Amino acid sequence: MNFIIAQWVGIITTVVALLSVQFKSVELILIGQIISNVLVALSYWLLGGLSGAWICILAAVQTVIIFFLDKADIKNKSQKKMLLLILFVMAYIVGTLIVYKDWRDIVAGVCAILFVLAIVQSESGKLRIIMMVNALLWIIYDYKTKAYTNILTHGLELLSILIAMIRLDRKSKK
Repeated sequence: MNFIIAQWVGIITTVVALLSVQFKSVELILIGQIISNVLVALSYWLLGGLSGAWICILAAVQTVIIFFLDKADIKNKSQKKMLLLILFVMAYIVGTLIVYKDWRDIVAGVCAILFVLAIVQSESGKLRIIMMVNALLWIIYDYKTKAYTNILTHGLELLSILIAMIRLDRKSKK
């Protein structure tokens, strides 16, 4: 039963992920990432993919914090943001070591660090490039975890990112 529920959650994630990368605004992309990460975490948890589940929950929390930090009018924002990101990278590394069982847990950890790099981007084009590499690596994790609809999600997310890059990023360079 968990397998079936996980696949349905993956389908919902697909819709959210595809829509979110099409926004021009970094804020809207981040909101889509928050929702996607929570849904993917649920899917991985249902399938026994603990490393992917906890990483996606932590990524959602991190994105919420970054989202509100970006909106706040505080002194030394960039320094505080950098300190926060260093703390999250450390949490991802330590967490990966704690849950490590096989190579797929390392892949999930690398994806977490790529996610950190993605959400600090101020330019949506750079964010999309990192998200593209991240999606490719998650496909490998999805296959190993049997999260088949997440393969669909990440595969279509790749296609959507490519479309957004052509539609938005190529035009902005001209």
